Amino acid sequence: MSQTGKNVLISLESRHAECVISGKKKVELRTRRMNLSKGDRVWIYKKQPEGGIVCAATVKAVDEASPRALWGQYRAVCGITKEEFFAYFAAVKIGYAISLYKIERLPKPVPLERMRTKDQNFHPPQFSKYLIDKTPLLTFLEASLRAVRGHSQRQANSGTA
Repeated sequence: MSQTGKNVLISLESRHAECVISGKKKVELRTRRMNLSKGDRVWIYKKQPEGGIVCAATVKAVDEASPRALWGQYRAVCGITKEEFFAYFAAVKIGYAISLYKIERLPKPVPLERMRTKDQNFHPPQFSKYLIDKTPLLTFLEASLRAVRGHSQRQANSGTA
């Protein structure tokens, strides 16, 4: 298993992925439970037309509650309007909020074609997809993150950050 625990890939609409990257959206809302724990890594696949993995984030916490309670706690950091929120949770009594932190943007999106060079059977998930440790795709993604961290560290050391 990787340093951070499980690795899961989720697909988000472009605007939601951008809100995660910008820090406006600090929780991912779900109507179904995901088997995630603090420290797990979530990879964000930005849906078409862009179509690529754009960032990774670490799970800070997973909260399970009524939509009303989730709205009360996360309305300022969920990245959607009240109307969108309650429309999304309309059919469920319990919802889930995955708090994210340590958002790390990849140097450039990893497009679908590139992912398929690492896993020829790769298809973006409808809901989520667990990435298996030591597979070529996850190894490539983790190397991309290390490159981001190395660049940030070099900038900090040179005083240009």
